[in-house]
Amino acid sequence: YDYITDVKFREDGEIEASVRFAGYIEARHYTDHDTEAGGDAAAHESLYSSLLRPGLAGPVHCHIAAFKADFDIGGVRANTLRVTSVGASDAPPSPREPFPRPRHPYKVLSHRDVEAEGIGA
Repeated sequence: YDYITDVKFREDGEIEASVRFAGYIEARHYTDHDTEAGGDAAAHESLYSSLLRPGLAGPVHCHIAAFKADFDIGGVRANTLRVTSVGASDAPPSPREPFPRPRHPYKVLSHRDVEAEGIGA
């Protein structure tokens, strides 16, 4: 894909930011043999894709764009950036369980505040 980013600074102080995506579609071929139950492959494929023509689908997917603007309006000491990370951990066993259970992973969020940004920070 080509990611086209536009940032417009207007005379009245307004800032407009936008991202557009261009390029060739990500397509995949499907046949009637692709369904486990042997049902209608097009009906099954249409749950996850846009059907472009018989036997060719464009899978549903998303693009995410993020912007960060740091204008130092309140001075450099007023900056705050909080980073949230997603990790995994195993759930601890319960003392009430009489037998060991299989591994049970779950998501854990961790947060940290960035104290300094920029080159050499």
